[in-house]
Amino acid sequence: MARRITRLSLILAFARKRIEIFRKNPETRRSQSICNWMKTRDLAHPMKAHELLNSPEAWCQESPAEDREGNKLQPLDPRAVKWCALGAIQRTYPASQRGEAMDRLLCELSVSAQGLAEMNKSDKACSLMEWNDDRRTSFLEVRRILLLADI
Repeated sequence: MARRITRLSLILAFARKRIEIFRKNPETRRSQSICNWMKTRDLAHPMKAHELLNSPEAWCQESPAEDREGNKLQPLDPRAVKWCALGAIQRTYPASQRGEAMDRLLCELSVSAQGLAEMNKSDKACSLMEWNDDRRTSFLEVRRILLLADI
């Protein structure tokens, strides 16, 4: 258990560092073949996460989703009117496509292909939640990254 926590801590620290580098200079990102390949794949579904998060009023932090009163909800709850980035993915993508959608988003956040390969779905979800919930993260940044990832 302690080894698992240590591994996750290292992965999250690595992801935080990559995100910080991206924030300082997005042009320093290197081309990653697996990430470029993922962008060419078409994920078929009725709505993309960036379409759900179309205004600051539709985005939240510290919760997967919220109702009109700001109560925390699960992303698929019909009362939800706000979502975090991960909650928007969960709301708009079927379970079979969420892993690839998370990978595309993490690639846009400059997580390397090797880093992605070492992460399980839980690690990826935790990294996305941490990025979304960081007080330095703005709605405009979330929306821009979702658009770049085309999810």
